[in-house]
Amino acid sequence: MSGPTHPVDAQRSVELLRVLGRGGFGSVYLADLHGADGFVQRVAVKVLGAQLSASTDIAARQRDEARLLARLHHDHIVRVMDLTTVHGRPAVIMEYIDGADLGAVVRQGPLPTKVALQAISQAASALHAAWESVDPRTGGPLRVVHRDIKPSNLLLSRHGSLKVLDFGIARGDFEREGATGSVQFGTTRFMAPEQWLYRTVSDRVDVYALGVTLVELLAGAALERAPLAPERFAEHMQSAVRAVVGPDLPAPLAAQLAQLLEAMLAFEPTHRPSAQDVHEATLTLADDLPGEGLGRFARRVVPQLLAARSTQPAEADPLLSGARTTPDDPARSPPARPRLTPIDHLAGVSSSDASPPTVPLHAATVQDPPTGLQPPPEPVRHRPRRSGAVVGLAVLLVTVGLVGSLAWLQTRPVAEPGGPVDPAPP
Repeated sequence: MSGPTHPVDAQRSVELLRVLGRGGFGSVYLADLHGADGFVQRVAVKVLGAQLSASTDIAARQRDEARLLARLHHDHIVRVMDLTTVHGRPAVIMEYIDGADLGAVVRQGPLPTKVALQAISQAASALHAAWESVDPRTGGPLRVVHRDIKPSNLLLSRHGSLKVLDFGIARGDFEREGATGSVQFGTTRFMAPEQWLYRTVSDRVDVYALGVTLVELLAGAALERAPLAPERFAEHMQSAVRAVVGPDLPAPLAAQLAQLLEAMLAFEPTHRPSAQDVHEATLTLADDLPGEGLGRFARRVVPQLLAARSTQPAEADPLLSGARTTPDDPARSPPARPRLTPIDHLAGVSSSDASPPTVPLHAATVQDPPTGLQPPPEPVRHRPRRSGAVVGLAVLLVTVGLVGSLAWLQTRPVAEPGGPVDPAPP
């Protein structure tokens, strides 16, 4: 397997081999990094899209991501090795993980509870490290918020290690080039209520997104975005939790899992646990459950997904100079995936008409909208219309007042010259 080679510096070059994935900002390629004396290292290269490379802000965001990840050293965060350019486009050289993202895994069906809990535990550990890691340049915590946690950004290796990907829209206390602005970034159904309502971001928005991710892993379906009214929101989440915490679990563990999920999916961010709390709780729950763990599950499932991917029809890529690629990119339409609809969202249906605890599942293709979403506008409060009777009464009162004033002016005596003047009416 060989492909076009692009220089990195005076002594190194990167050889692009095939496409690993595509997203809204560009493509990720499998590549070989060639150094001096025949040194070759298998890597992944994230290249900004051709149309976006001209955007100074988007290019700056990609450089921000690389600089940020270079400061985060954690077993469950993808490691960045260098910044470079490929065909004049900004590119990031990262470690290559031979695996499949959980978005592809869950399209095969629900994950066993123990496997899902262990995956969430590893992701929560990475998020805690991103929030608490100390910046070696400033000595203060980085306070990184990922802002786009979802199954497709959690990569599971064939050996059972999970890595958090795509910190391109993360926020944190670090030097950056890209403008943060007031635009809310994220994937709609994973965004916490405070992101929609108040445009506020903290580490608790990642905990919320991780809670939605856990529901989807257990359900094997996409969870409908929750309504923003607190009462309807609570009904929605309680129904979702009932749908995924099944009777196959021992009663004490089922109660603990339901309590953890409800806390992670709380409407108020102050009611949610920290990522560290989630890590400890999911690890404890998983340890108490029998059955196959994440490592054995990955060794059984991930190679099958990779083998199926290699047999898919190939396509050409301009950076590969006509070389054939293996299209496992999320930009292509994924297979139809069920959608989890805890409560009825049809207009005009009150909460009393909501579905019973049995949650309906129906096939629907889930397409995550692109990031960079503006929050929905505040609801417009319409003034109640005045009835015709009220308006008519007001007109009548004004008319009566005018007639009375004219009558008084006509009956008022006229003062003689130099004589006394009647005082004006009060």
